[in-house]
Amino acid sequence: MTITVQTKHPAYHANLHKWELVRNISRGEVIQYLRNVGASETGEAAQLERQRSYEEGAYLLNFLARTVSGMIGGVYRKPVEIDFPTHLESLRTNADGNNQGVVQQSQEVLRDVLETGRSGLFVDKPKAKAGQTNLRADLDGI
Repeated sequence: MTITVQTKHPAYHANLHKWELVRNISRGEVIQYLRNVGASETGEAAQLERQRSYEEGAYLLNFLARTVSGMIGGVYRKPVEIDFPTHLESLRTNADGNNQGVVQQSQEVLRDVLETGRSGLFVDKPKAKAGQTNLRADLDGI
């Protein structure tokens, strides 16, 4: 099922560029943020060559990626112990329907929270049987 959002909250628009910046830096995709040093050269070929040389020589000591990776490693330094009921055992290796286990998914959520301060998961819930509340259907599934 695809969910299409028609409107976005003003706070989303106000912060989107910050979240993209942090995620790009964490992945090491920073060339787009380098200044254009080639603009001071005369001639288009000289400008392009100067900028290309600048971009190839740029070095990023990515403290953000190292910090996020270290914090995730600290949280998961001990093996995760989860006791699943028998009918939920498949979540151990396929929590999202794409063969990503619940531990890997929780690591991705933690990465999102560390990088942007927020994360979200969509969860399908069982349908309630006739005469049953949604809460009762949830408890019966456990």
